[in-house]
Parts: sequence; structure tokens; C-alpha cells
Amino acid sequence: MNPSFPLLKLPEKPLRIALHNMELLYQLALSTLSARTKVLVKSLKIQIKKTYIHIREEISFSIWKLDFNQEDWYFLTNANDAYITNELEEPCYLETRAWVDDQIPIFLWRKEGFTVKNWLQHFLKVLNRKEIDKLFVQWNPENLNLKKLHEAIGDINQLHIQHELSVERCLQIVQQFQSAEVLSMFFGLSENVQKILIQNFEIVILTARHPPAIIDLDTLLAINSCSIQLHVLNITNKTLNRFLKHWITGSNPRMRHLRILLPANEVFSETEVFRGVDCFFAPEDRELEFKDHMETVENLERTTVTGGIEIRTEASGATATIKLDDGQFQMNVCDD
Repeated sequence: MNPSFPLLKLPEKPLRIALHNMELLYQLALSTLSARTKVLVKSLKIQIKKTYIHIREEISFSIWKLDFNQEDWYFLTNANDAYITNELEEPCYLETRAWVDDQIPIFLWRKEGFTVKNWLQHFLKVLNRKEIDKLFVQWNPENLNLKKLHEAIGDINQLHIQHELSVERCLQIVQQFQSAEVLSMFFGLSENVQKILIQNFEIVILTARHPPAIIDLDTLLAINSCSIQLHVLNITNKTLNRFLKHWITGSNPRMRHLRILLPANEVFSETEVFRGVDCFFAPEDRELEFKDHMETVENLERTTVTGGIEIRTEASGATATIKLDDGQFQMNVCDD
């Protein structure tokens, strides 16, 4: 398109058609020009999948589009164009790249006085989003002021700690972003890890680094979440057996889904797991549907479980269906 084309002077209908046919990058760029263009772009009701913040050695903002492609923006200081790491209250540039005529030029955006917070609030407003979907911590932000970070990016839906931080630092991050409904983090057993897991997350995903960590009964009982997912963590048959007995007597009342994936070459013993547990085998051809709690708490899909082993709580009679397959364990609690 010719840069001198009087786009904004078009009548409303052809203007909206033109805006709808723009790439997301240019729609968002147009939205920064004035209050009118911001309203125009917002009225398009642009559909996207997710918004992300990545904390690495720099801070970046990403939009995951419906076509599964991703647009990334990096925050730069005005002083020397260095990537922002901690200067969250200073006016900044945005750097992004896009395919243009088989090349990937760098675009620098600047709006007078705009800080990280201003840019993010603008994008969320234009995209009709209430909050950032996912915050990824992929670096050790020891010098990062978490309070200022929260003020800059606002509330989040999911917190993914993908760096081996101390439990104390993880707890600080969790306490700062209490809006998060999903927590995913590397697991290491310590006396403070239960302070993290006792928080009211809807979904907790714990993954072990090599060598695999061992999760004990007290830690399992401390998890106050709807869905518990343990990836490549060692859990003994005895611990799982004791956990099931505690659940029958009323522990973990919020839990609706438990999934355990053992490390390679490790398997569960059905005999040991259910020793002394009041249970019965469901017919092999019986099918039950449960909510799929794998990662999202919105618009949950359904998953079908065939057969399995059932246990019931003593007080309420709530029924759980368990599937045990070598190194995998799945437990789904009926919603009724």
C-alpha cells in the first residue's frame, strides 16, 4: 500500500474492510496513532489465542495468533537501545520483526512517555483482553523488583517458572502474582515448597529435573488444587497407597484430577498401590466422561475413561476412577 494513501479518510465500511485485511502487526501499529485509531482497531474485535510475557535476560511480550504463529515485542531503553531487564518505570521503545517481501526487517516503535505498563495496557485494551494469559520466568531474576514487575504487567492467568530458582524465590514470585490460576514449576523437595503448593491454584504442574526428585506424602497432601500433574517425579507405591487412603478419609477435597508420569523405566505395582484400599473394578467396557484439566481452567473439554478401578470417600461418597498403566497413573473424581 502506498504510504500516502488516505486510509483514515475512507468511509466507514471500506475503512473497516481495509483494517480487517491488515496483518496484526499493522493493526496494532495503527492503534497507537491516536485515540480514534485505538477505538477503530478495538472495534475490529481481533481474535487471538493467548498473550505471553517472557522473563529472560530481557522482557518480551508475545501474541499467539489463531494461525499458531507468534508475534514478539521486546522492550528497549531509550538511552542505548539495550533490552530492558529491570527499568520497568522508564519510557521505552518496542522492537519487533515481521516477514516483509521475503525479508525480516526490524521495526522500532516509540510513543511519547510509554513505559512497559503503558504498552501492555494499550495492547490488552485494543485486543479486548483483561489480563496476560501466561507469564514465563525463564531466567534467574534475582535483581528484578517483583512488585514493580507486577505493577507493569498486571494480573496473569498462568505462571510458568521454567528456571531452577530457589524455593524461596519461587515463593516470592507466587505471592506477588496471586491472580494466577495455574502454576507450573520445577520441583525440588524442601521444607518451604509446601508454602507454595498450599496456595489455591486450580492447576499445579510439577516437573523434575535430572536426576528425578522424589515427592513425599506430606507434600502431596499439602497441594490444594483441582488438578495435580506430576511429570517425571518419583513416587513410591507405598506413598501413593497412603495417599489414596487419606483421600478416602477426606484429604485433598478440591482435587478432581491427579496425573502422575514416572521417570523412564519406572513402573507402578497395582498390588502395592491398592493394598488395603477399599476398591472395585469397573466393567472394562464402561465409559465415563470427565473434565480435562490438563492446562486450562476455561472452556474445559471432556475426556473419556474406559473401565478402571473405583474408590469412594467415606463422608460424601464421591467416586474416583483410577487408571494404572505401568509408569502412568490417572485419577479422575466424578463431579456429581
